[in-house]
Amino acid sequence: MLKKLSISNFAIIEELSLDLANGFIVITGETGAGKSIIFDAIELLLGGRANHDMIRFGTKSARIEGVFTLGSHQRERIESILEEYGCPIDDDLHIRRILSEKGRSKIFINGAMSSLRALQEISQGFVDVISQHASHQLMQSEEHLALVDMFAKTQ
Repeated sequence: MLKKLSISNFAIIEELSLDLANGFIVITGETGAGKSIIFDAIELLLGGRANHDMIRFGTKSARIEGVFTLGSHQRERIESILEEYGCPIDDDLHIRRILSEKGRSKIFINGAMSSLRALQEISQGFVDVISQHASHQLMQSEEHLALVDMFAKTQ
């Protein structure tokens, strides 16, 4: 679960820090308020494709940081991946991604520089973001078994 999110110089966001409580989280606001940008930042933090156009105009780099609490069902899998990639193991999972104006991206996992591949492996199935119209997926029969497995914790 995402427990803290910090964003600097990303798109139109100069500086944003969110401390998120346990449980159900909803982000609402007026059109153009920046809700989608927050989700773009989370996607990038979890291994999404980086683009130097995401850096706020007039700045040289953007930074996104997240602190995640690991559930017992995730801990073993994630610690195994951290070990495989030589990243330190901590109580929480700290991810930081820095984009430079030259188009390069730096990734840090628990304070150690890491790779996009490691980040993508760790974040696979780690966070569920339910966006507008996502309920349409529920109507697709191929999604039904995956949902049953997820809730039954068989996968």
